[in-house]
Amino acid sequence: MKFYSLTTTVLSYKWVILIALLFSILNGQAQDGNATDNNLIGSWTLNLSSSMAGMALEDKESLDASPEVKNKIFQRFSNRTLVFDANGNFSQSDGLGNQMSGTWNLQGQTLVVTSPTGNQWVQQIIQLSRDQLVLQQQSKGIATPIFPQLYLTKNQ
Repeated sequence: MKFYSLTTTVLSYKWVILIALLFSILNGQAQDGNATDNNLIGSWTLNLSSSMAGMALEDKESLDASPEVKNKIFQRFSNRTLVFDANGNFSQSDGLGNQMSGTWNLQGQTLVVTSPTGNQWVQQIIQLSRDQLVLQQQSKGIATPIFPQLYLTKNQ
C-alpha cells in the first residue's frame, strides 16, 4: 500500500510539473505574438537613402531627368515620420508638413493602415526589430510605389 501511495504522489508531482511547463510554453507563445506589436509601437523615421536604393532603374533615371520632380519627392519623403500607438492609432507627417492619421492593424506579417475614410495602405513587414523596420509596399492597381521597400529607424 505504501508503494501505491508513493507512486501516486510522484505521478501527481509529475503532472503538476508537466501542466506548469505546458502553461509556461503557451504563455510564452502568446507573448511572442505580441512582441511584434510591441516592437512596432513607437515613432519611426524614414531612411530615404536606404529606401531609394531599392528603386527601379527606370524610376531613378526618370527622377534624374526631372530635377523639379526629384526635389518634390525628396521634400515629401525627407523626415517622414510614422507613429504607431499602442491603442491602434496611426499618424504620419512628411517633409512638406502634410499630416495623415488613421488606425493600424497587424495580421501576422501584414500591416494594414486604414484612413478615417476607409482607404487602406497594405504592407508586408520584411524586418522588424527594436530599432529597424522594413516594409514591402504593395501596388494599388497599376500604380506601383516609387519605393518598393521603406526602411525606417525607430526614434529614441
